[in-house]
Amino acid sequence: RGEVGSDGNYTVDIEKGYVLYEGEEITAVQQDKDGKTSEGATATVKIKVVVAKPTIDQPYDGDKKITGTGEAGNTVIIYNDKGDEIGRGEVGSDGTYTIDIEKGYSIYDGEEITAIQQDAEGHTSDAATATVKVKVVVDQPTIDQPYVDSQQISGTGEADNTV
Repeated sequence: RGEVGSDGNYTVDIEKGYVLYEGEEITAVQQDKDGKTSEGATATVKIKVVVAKPTIDQPYDGDKKITGTGEAGNTVIIYNDKGDEIGRGEVGSDGTYTIDIEKGYSIYDGEEITAIQQDAEGHTSDAATATVKVKVVVDQPTIDQPYVDSQQISGTGEADNTV
């Protein structure tokens, strides 16, 4: 027995020593404070399939593809921060995926994108998230002509950076 909370949800502990088994049919009835009971609601016990979360490689502002890892053969679905699907694709045999972002959509700095992984039976993973960043591009340095037996290499770069 369990009480229905103010949010309309309930949880009932299974009797100690009893283990639900696959295919078992369970029934729940609801009883009001006057003792009146509802008709029974039934459910069949299933084995819970756990699908691992995919990973998302760091996405950058304006990227046209999202990459990451998952379980080979599964489908990864990408959503924008409004919950709209912006791409989907299959995880390759090497465990990686590359998904094109829907034409007309551009991911942007600060946006939190979400990825879920779905197996062939439709079981889905918990969501993985990543925040889009601005890609910082560091200019390559120049190298002054080096000569045989030189003891130093010199050139130019951005002030305060390390070469």
